[in-house]
Amino acid sequence: KVVALSLDIVTYAMLFMVIMPLFVDVENSGFYGILSGIVEPFIVPFRYILYKLNIGQGLPIDVSFLTSYIFINLTKMALELFVPI
Repeated sequence: KVVALSLDIVTYAMLFMVIMPLFVDVENSGFYGILSGIVEPFIVPFRYILYKLNIGQGLPIDVSFLTSYIFINLTKMALELFVPI
């Protein structure tokens, strides 16, 4: 249950990171820094793997961000499927 809650927190932090630049100057935002500290450890491995495989280079979206978001949600769904909460 704790793992599922932690994954929920990470996915909500990722969503806030996507939406926040539309409304706030993120360069001077401490809250954005906190969100970045929560989310980046989950994105960096995907960024490294996709860079080594030369996937998503030159695209206007961050493919590693999207890939990590999908992976976290799939992990949460698998966890809920195999471990009754």
